[in-house]
Amino acid sequence: MMKKKFSLPVLVGGPPSSGTTLFSVLLDSIPGVFCGPELGIFSHACLYSSNFHRSAENYLAKLSRCEWQKNNAIENLKEGYCPYSLIDEGNLSYYNQNSEKIKNILKHSSSIECLFEHVFSAEIVKDSCLVAEKTPSNLYAFKSYLDYNDQAKVIVLIRDPRATISSLVRRGFSLRRATAIWLVEASVCAELLPHPRALCIRYEDLVGDTRAVLSNLKRFLKIKVPLLDRDKISLNSKRVNLDPSIKSLSTWNLNPADEISTKAVEDWKSRLNDVQLGFIRDAKMLRRFSEDFSLPLKSLKDIAHIYGYDLPEVSCSQESMLELLIEQDMICSEDQVHDDQIFHERYLGFDLTNYDPKIVGLLRRINFKNSENNNNRLNELRSLREACCYWYAEHQKLNIKHNDLAASIERMSR
Repeated sequence: MMKKKFSLPVLVGGPPSSGTTLFSVLLDSIPGVFCGPELGIFSHACLYSSNFHRSAENYLAKLSRCEWQKNNAIENLKEGYCPYSLIDEGNLSYYNQNSEKIKNILKHSSSIECLFEHVFSAEIVKDSCLVAEKTPSNLYAFKSYLDYNDQAKVIVLIRDPRATISSLVRRGFSLRRATAIWLVEASVCAELLPHPRALCIRYEDLVGDTRAVLSNLKRFLKIKVPLLDRDKISLNSKRVNLDPSIKSLSTWNLNPADEISTKAVEDWKSRLNDVQLGFIRDAKMLRRFSEDFSLPLKSLKDIAHIYGYDLPEVSCSQESMLELLIEQDMICSEDQVHDDQIFHERYLGFDLTNYDPKIVGLLRRINFKNSENNNNRLNELRSLREACCYWYAEHQKLNIKHNDLAASIERMSR
């Protein structure tokens, strides 16, 4: 059991490829602090509501669904769950847990504190006086967590949008999706910056002046331990040898177990051309973001400025930019209808104010016809998914009957 004084863990999150894994290893290296690999269990705002039992029951029901039903982004968002990830089952073994154990814990937990206590068992956290949990998507639950308890604290990791987007593109994301991810998630986090129990750490500061960042972190967390030398920080975390997730991405320039370096800070400069940089700078939120999140609409360059990143204008022709917008299917982004499992991209738009209205109008008309065909295919996909869900449910019913019959035969034979 965790010590009563630190019954609430510190939640850590931020857009992907922002240094959250490196930070979690650094956090875990501090004597008396435990921070394991990401779980995804605590990324759901509804678990911090007054009706925990009902939220846990719904969470259990979602975890029991077939894979293509779990990530209904809009349904999850409206119900207070992380839009695109319910749990990271790959890391449960680090906590001596598995999916069935977690479901059992959810079933029998009477409160979020009880859930914390059983997931972070004394066997795992040992004598740690402070527990932290890092999952990038925790950001969707930050506000609810802070509102839930006046002792709750959260830490936001953020990185230059150009560096984050470049990293995500290297990992196989489209430029559109990578840009949308940073803009949506950085916008959600930006609303927390004035909060006294929310600490924002920039990746560039983390690797550039690690000791200063950790000194500030100690004050924020109110922990009194000596700081380690820079080259020994990561090595003091047991995760370096026990956690395979920190060595899982071949696209990382630096592994979190390596010596801390500023090598990746400006790596984006050699990977993004002027047209791509212009695309990133002039990206903006669509109205539906404000409707779904109740947050003000801002452009990417305005959100970046909030975090201290200035994105200057770049020189590229309108023709080149329009070609990229067509390639990324962004000309008619306001009118596009998305599948319910598509999340970040549905909110991304582009500022075409300074472009030739005749050319833009022509491209819109062409793309609108393409969008009609896409909508027809989308409706076919939905119908197919509904049929799959029906037969999956029927299959589950037959399995239950089969198991009951087998149990009856066994009882009769005895």
